Amino acid sequence: MPNTHVGLAEIIKIMPDEGEVLSFYWSWDERICPASDIDGAVASIKHVVTPPLHSAF
Repeated sequence: MPNTHVGLAEIIKIMPDEGEVLSFYWSWDERICPASDIDGAVASIKHVVTPPLHSAF
């Protein structure tokens, strides 16, 4: 499919943070944001998996 980037993917986990608040985490165990902040999570994930404008992908 043209203009798709199937190789750009990330495994996102949801688990309690150090304060027992459910949070989204990257596969490398860095916290993204609280699970209650869906818009923030979507924006962060989209930023990471979107290739640069002039990418060779």
